[in-house]
Amino acid sequence: MMETGTTGVDPTSSVDSTSGGRSPYAELLAELDRSVQAIKEAAFALKRAAGGMQAVECNVDRILASTRMLEINVSDLIGRPRTLACWTDDDGAL
Repeated sequence: MMETGTTGVDPTSSVDSTSGGRSPYAELLAELDRSVQAIKEAAFALKRAAGGMQAVECNVDRILASTRMLEINVSDLIGRPRTLACWTDDDGAL
């Protein structure tokens, strides 16, 4: 069973190396991290509640795999917050 917790990186400590200060995206990244962790916790609760129903447990495993990818994505952005700035320039996503 996978353990619950955070990505191991403090999203509020992101620093923008060009300005030497705090990244303007630090709060957004912190919220993304909290949301991903909430999804993960809800998936584990669903799996416990499934009571051995194989179809539910299989789908929860898929949810957890996708959640793990989200954790990796968020931790990458936390480590390199300038990457997030590129998204606004490219496609106006934010």
